[in-house]
Amino acid sequence: GLTKYYDTWYYVEQGRLKWDYTGLTKYYDTWYYVEQGRLKWDYTGLTKYYDTWYYVEQGRLNWDYTGITAYEGMQYYVEGGIVDAKYFETITPWNGEINSLPNNAFYGPMAGSAARALEMQSKYGKYNCQVVGDTSRNVLYVMFVCGYDMLGLTDSILDTLQSRNVKAVFAVTGSFMRGNPRLIRRMINEGHTIASHSWSHIEYPLISVEQQKNDMMTMRQEMINRYGYAMKYIVLPYESASERTLAAVGSCGYKTLGFNGYYADYDSRNQKPPQVAMDILNRSAFPGAVYCLHATSTTNAAILGSWIDHMRSIGYQFELFQR
Repeated sequence: GLTKYYDTWYYVEQGRLKWDYTGLTKYYDTWYYVEQGRLKWDYTGLTKYYDTWYYVEQGRLNWDYTGITAYEGMQYYVEGGIVDAKYFETITPWNGEINSLPNNAFYGPMAGSAARALEMQSKYGKYNCQVVGDTSRNVLYVMFVCGYDMLGLTDSILDTLQSRNVKAVFAVTGSFMRGNPRLIRRMINEGHTIASHSWSHIEYPLISVEQQKNDMMTMRQEMINRYGYAMKYIVLPYESASERTLAAVGSCGYKTLGFNGYYADYDSRNQKPPQVAMDILNRSAFPGAVYCLHATSTTNAAILGSWIDHMRSIGYQFELFQR
């Protein structure tokens, strides 16, 4: 435990001062951060204790902290003093021959039923493709595609998500990322996942594999440079996929996000009536379903809160893909 000698607190183990210990230790009812045998009052950041990462503030574990904190150049979401490990994963780049794969374009990857989604997951999962979520539980996942914010709807969507305590994926383009730093920082600070929607918003199957990789890595590096945020997911531009494109994405250490629930919401001049859109979204629900919506839709902004409330009322919960 801890013991004080003059003005310094030291960590003792089995009667001996342990200079090589760095980590947490409990003294009465408080957990403290020790570095090389000494209690380190000026440390604020993350530390690992057994298999869990905790948030320390001025030498003490802070159970009250919820928010974003940086550690070794990355940003992590902390809730109640603990880094929630379900929000993080390591993606191993796919390693295989890419150019020999079919380049026939298809929409998505999109699958409108659980059976079809699992079939596609089995086929494309090897390329780091996520077509569906956890089908064993009544959970739903929501993604918003952000190409621009001319109508100012993204704040409204974020307000609704915050009021319902729902976290979502926001897939942003290079132009959105450059032009909306306040919104990007708000997404990060409120614990949402930011995915790429490409740097230049061009259909990937129409360009070479090298051009696709360059576009992906440009977007990734710009997000790191501007916001210190390393993206791991991509929602393909125009939701246009091919097997070759999925492999190219996977080879860069990205994971392609597919989806199951969607409707033609992208044309801001031709919006569906709210009840029609609600009916479509409701019919699309099944355990593990992923919804792909556009943040430019006035209908989506209007019905989002009511739709979340309805889904919860029939037994669904909302979860976030790992950050």
